[in-house]
Amino acid sequence: MNPYPNLFSPIRVGPLRFKNRIIAAPTQIRQKDPNGHMNDYGIAYQARKAQGGAAQVTIGDTPVEPLYGATQFNSFQLDSPG
Repeated sequence: MNPYPNLFSPIRVGPLRFKNRIIAAPTQIRQKDPNGHMNDYGIAYQARKAQGGAAQVTIGDTPVEPLYGATQFNSFQLDSPG
């Protein structure tokens, strides 16, 4: 008996359609440059998580406003293009 019969079936959440119900959990980002932007290694790491089959890959500890929302020194930044 399969305890998770819907795990690999698609699901729609609002306008989004996910190929399955697997979400890669957020992990702390250590692969960043001195300005807080993800480096090539970090990009490749996140890409490998997606290639592994997860329908959604999430990134941890990513404040929108790093001046007030950062939880650690040099947090990953979303407020500049890199």
